[in-house]
Amino acid sequence: MECQDVTALIDEIRYLGSELDDVEAKTAHGGLPQRIYRSLSALSNRRGGGVILLGVDEAQQFAVVGVPDVAGLQADLSSVASEMRPPLRLTFDVCQIEGETVVAVTVPECPANQKPCYWERAGLEGGAYVRVGNTNRRMTQNEIRRLWLSQRGDVEPTWSRRLPWRTWTGGEWRPTAPPCSSDGPSQSLPGSRWRTCCWG
Repeated sequence: MECQDVTALIDEIRYLGSELDDVEAKTAHGGLPQRIYRSLSALSNRRGGGVILLGVDEAQQFAVVGVPDVAGLQADLSSVASEMRPPLRLTFDVCQIEGETVVAVTVPECPANQKPCYWERAGLEGGAYVRVGNTNRRMTQNEIRRLWLSQRGDVEPTWSRRLPWRTWTGGEWRPTAPPCSSDGPSQSLPGSRWRTCCWG
């Protein structure tokens, strides 16, 4: 991203008085924001990805406050990005704007067949987020299940007790399913590689 584009983004959010659905502003004056994984997850799960502007303070009408330790910030953020599942490869652009250093972080969109992207430490249910307007919201279990099914063209059966989950293993998603009870039948869903328990 060119520095003139970064300046244009700052001008736009100042004019609107709000972040955009694909642009977040973080002060990062005291180091990496504690919950930055939410931003990484939400933007990577958004179509087209997004941008995080580090060194811009939303509380001060998006004033440019700068980043004191650019190298350390990039290293810390890259470390968190590597803990995402699947891992994210961020792009950093360092710009001098209004006499301060701003770091523009481009978050790529996660491949459709690997969504949702989530933070490994929090797990799939606790670490997957979506961008809603200018906020990050944790995905519900239903949203996660429906997203996975829609990627594979599967239709949610009415008799399903619990839809399958998946885990990131060996560089790819592997489907997992809950064990069936001894008194309940199991059935393979059409076009799927997993089984689900069903009753009635």
